[in-house]
This record gives sequence, C-alpha cells and structure tokens, in this order.
Amino acid sequence: MIRSIRNSEGSIRDITVNLDGKSFACTASDKKIRLWTLDGDLINVLRNNFSKKVWTPSVAFGPEGIIAGGSADETIKIWNKSGKLINILQGHTRPITSLSFSPDEKYLASTSIDGSIKLWDYKKGKLLHTFHVHLGATLKVVFGLDGKYMVSCDDGNLINIWNVKDFNYVSLFSDGDEWIIYTQDGYFDASRYGGVNIRMTSGIDAYAVDQFAIRNNRPDIILERLDYGDRDLIHYYYRLYKRRLLKLGLKEKQLTDEYYVPTAEINEVKVKADRNIAEVSFSLKDSRYKIIKYNIYVNDVPLYGAGGKNIDGYDLDLVETIELTGGVNKIEVSCINEKGSESFRALRQVISKQNTKGDLYFIGFGVSDYQNKSLNLKYADDDVRDLAGVFRRMEGLYFNKVHIKTYLNKDVTVQNIISAKQILQNAKANDTLVAFVSGHGIYTNDIDAKYYYLTYDADIKKITETCADFELIENIFQGIKPRKKLLLMDTCESGEIENQTRQQYYSLAETKSLRPRTSKGIIVVQISQNQSKPRKHLYEKNRYIYNDLFRRSGAIVF
Repeated sequence: MIRSIRNSEGSIRDITVNLDGKSFACTASDKKIRLWTLDGDLINVLRNNFSKKVWTPSVAFGPEGIIAGGSADETIKIWNKSGKLINILQGHTRPITSLSFSPDEKYLASTSIDGSIKLWDYKKGKLLHTFHVHLGATLKVVFGLDGKYMVSCDDGNLINIWNVKDFNYVSLFSDGDEWIIYTQDGYFDASRYGGVNIRMTSGIDAYAVDQFAIRNNRPDIILERLDYGDRDLIHYYYRLYKRRLLKLGLKEKQLTDEYYVPTAEINEVKVKADRNIAEVSFSLKDSRYKIIKYNIYVNDVPLYGAGGKNIDGYDLDLVETIELTGGVNKIEVSCINEKGSESFRALRQVISKQNTKGDLYFIGFGVSDYQNKSLNLKYADDDVRDLAGVFRRMEGLYFNKVHIKTYLNKDVTVQNIISAKQILQNAKANDTLVAFVSGHGIYTNDIDAKYYYLTYDADIKKITETCADFELIENIFQGIKPRKKLLLMDTCESGEIENQTRQQYYSLAETKSLRPRTSKGIIVVQISQNQSKPRKHLYEKNRYIYNDLFRRSGAIVF
C-alpha cells in the first residue's frame, strides 16, 4: 500500500480513475463527490445540486475531465473539470447504479435498479435510447477501451455484450467453469456442458438447447453480430456447422426457425436375464414433419454412431433388442425430424446382475520410419509395441481375453486404418476397446483447418490425399458393440504451436528430467511457412460446437 486516504464521513459507493491517469473520484453516502490526485491531494468536492435526502451511488470520468454523477433521485449531473455544473439529465424512474462514457466522446450510458440501460447524447442533454434487457437490477455498464463494445451486468449473474455500432447484443451466463452466450433469436455458443445452464422457451413450452443445437449452435453468427474482425475464425466455425449437417445428412435449406420437436416414448422394456438382453419397444411421433433418424443410447453411448439409424415416417412403433452390461443400464431413445429438431430423450433404467470381465481389444498405429525420412521419429512405433505388451499381460487378470492388432511404420496406411475395426466383428457390449495412435499429426493450412494423422506414405504437399483424416480414426469407434471405448492420441500439433510456448514446454520437461520424444520444428517449417499467426482457436476444444465430435461415438479421448 502506497498511501491511505480518508474520503468522507460516509461509506464509499463508487470510485473511478480519470482518463488521464492522474486523478480519481469517489462518491459516498454523505452525498458528495471528492476528486483526488493519485498522490492523495484533495482537488475538489462536488456537493451542490443534490437532494438532501438521497446519496450519489455512481461516478464516471468523461473526456477532458468531465465528471458525471448518478443520484438516487434518478438524475444524472455533469460537471466540467473545474467543478461547474453544466447539465442535468433526467429520464430514469428508479435510482441510478452506474455510468460510463464512450471513448469516442459520443455517448454516456447509465443503468438503473429497474434493469434498464439508457444511452445519452450528454453534450446536448438528449436521451437517445432505452434498453430493457436485464430482468434484475442492472448493476454496471462499461465501454471497452476501443469504443467498439459495451458490457452490462445485473444481479442475476447475466452479462450483455453490445456492438456499439448497431447496439446488437448477446447475453452471457456462467456457472463455475461452464458458460453460454446467446442471442435473443436463439443462436448460442457455449462451453462443452454450458447448455445445461439455460432453456429455450416459446410461449409456455421450454426446451433444452441440445434439441435445436443442429441449427442454433452458431458461434460464427455471434461473432458476426459482434463485428469480430477475425474472418478466418468466423469461417472456421461456420465450416464446423456445415460439417455437422453433412454428418447428419441434412441440408441448410431444410432447417427452420420454428421451435417445435418430435416426441419419443419408451413403451415397454422386457428383460431376458438368461440372455442378458432387453427388448425395448418405443414410439416416435411427429404431426408436422417427417422423422428421418433415431438413435438409442446406453449409458450415453450411441448404439448407431453419430449419424443414428435412418427411418422414414410420422408415427412409428419400433422394437430394438439391446445387449446389457453389468450394473445400471441407462437406456435413452431420441429422434430427429427433417427440420433438424431433436426430441426429448425418453429414459428407462435397467439393472443387469451379470457382471463378466469381458474382453479387451487393442488397436495400435505407430509410425517412426516414414517414407519421407525427414519426418522420422524415434519412439512412436516402440510406444505401440510397449502398450500392446502392457495390455497383453492383463489377459485373465482384468479381462477374459485380450485381442491385439498393431500397425507399425509401413503398415500404417489409410486403407489399414479403414479396415482396422474388422477385429471387432465378434466383440460384445461388455468388452473394452482401446485405440492408440502415435506419430505426427497436423491441422491443414487452409481455412477449414482439418486435423490429419500422418501415415507412413504422407506427402507434406498433399496432406488431404495421403494422410488420415481424424474422422477415419474416429470411425473405428462408430456403431460397434463395446460400450467402454478409449482413444489415445500421441500426435504432434506442431504446425500451430508458437515457438515460445514450445520452448517453455521443453524447458519444463528438462527440469523434471524428461526428454521430449517428438521432432523439433520439422513440421513447423514445412507445413506452416505461409501462415502468419498460430490459430489458437484450434486448441479451444472445450466448446459446445465440438460436442458432436467428442461424444458422438461415446469414446473418451485423450
């Protein structure tokens, strides 16, 4: 602490620093505003023109030392830097809670406990607009330093972010590490599980955001409305949205802004304990649009992969036979109509007392010796051999049988990755699959930034033609019987990482007597030479838009 300053006989209500950085102002419950130098010298006391019965809760510095004070008598008073009252703004009907000047000197924004925000031309003393967007008391409003954005918050933990150019805004709500940001017409972006914090409503009907995520999870639209300048980032998120439609067999023109969903209902579950299976009869209905897909989830694992099972109809009664695993089996059924809207998931729980060990299936891919020798690594193939050895010793101990299939060096080809899941043709629901991928990995340099695993015959100049798209790896986990699924990827992302960050990683590893096994810089030079800056958004995987990538197969990914 440099110095302690006694401001007044009353309690301090607000404090702000002058734009010149040389002074600050405080308001207090004694109805006075005091101006101080940063050295602690009192410059002025603004004590006139306030009602004797109310106090001044807020203060803000404007350009050229102008001072605005918001009062509990619903008025805003403005003084010049000499302390002369130059204007009084009236228009609020409840006490004022905060004030903020825009950096371009055009606006003064004020908030009130009634949830309103008012925008003023403070030079002319004219009220320009009133925004009623907060449900609770609006506690604070501030302009960004560049004048491009305005942010407001209320006592309900809601934050609104405004584009000052057109005052288009989005709302942000957070709870712990999870967050969601949304527009008033239903578009949203969120952390991976942020959707649980909010519901979408239409009249008296309420829906989970998941039910309209195919259409409404649009971070690209949110960034557009905020006039965010990174066009590559906006296009990248738009491409993720388009890929999601492609995987589900939908076209953008099919979608609608109508808030309406089909229904799924489980009618009966018959358990045949001697065979450890359940027959599930269920109904799918939609009175407006055709149902095109359905899926069954057991303990959050989709039995028909990401795309679900195709179907055609409006009123369908179906029966599916489901293999049970030991313990609790959470069975869910949902469907999607031709407009991309998903039903609520119908839910039943079944307990199976059979608890066998099950088998373990291990599929490993490791490339150290590439056809292009400049890409060679030291340990990627050895890591696959070693891990296979670890799992082999688990037979009879943790698993009934262990099935191993490894592809090393020249055998790591796109075709072998495609055909690798043949080892699983006799697998059962209670079995476990572990896949391990080791070698080089990279995002393409184009605007789509797709991720590829570099196979043995990788050609740096023809990544998309010679390497394995991540979706080929993921396809091993799609539509298979084992419910316990783990994907381990020890693959570089060296096309994107900043050199400074790389050196920090290596330095930290050396302090712990660790020696990194990956190549240092080969891919950086050969693949990213035309890229002006690292694309950090490629590593921000804790976003809702990646949910279809991470949970559509039911696998855990490291």
